[in-house]
Amino acid sequence: MDAPRETPVVIEGLQAAENSTVALLGRDEPLAWEQRGEMLVVALPGDLSPSPAYALKITPVPQSAGLLAAGHASLSTGSKLSDLLQDEAGKAVLERHLGEMLDDPRMEMAMGFSLKQIAPFAPSVLTQEVLDKIDRDLADI
Repeated sequence: MDAPRETPVVIEGLQAAENSTVALLGRDEPLAWEQRGEMLVVALPGDLSPSPAYALKITPVPQSAGLLAAGHASLSTGSKLSDLLQDEAGKAVLERHLGEMLDDPRMEMAMGFSLKQIAPFAPSVLTQEVLDKIDRDLADI
């Protein structure tokens, strides 16, 4: 919350793809950024107007650097959807169990949530039985 006191802004634990774009929500132009190990460094514009909060949009959704180090063992239905989809094996498990649901445009809004958190909003698809099967398949990778 509030205006960043330092620029560039350093976000620890994010791994952006080489072709990523980073933008400040509410502005059209992309921001300059670089990856420094497990830190994403973003240069903010100098003319930030007063706002109670600022948000960055990173496309594609960056991977958690912790997930990179931890490997597949940490993936479960309690993991963020974005982390599951960025892991090739995790994505394959979700595609096998959820199919076309992953193509629904509303899924983009759910990237920061886990399947367990999404389940109440899709009770006919994300039943406890399906969640258990996904967890078993993720544990096997």
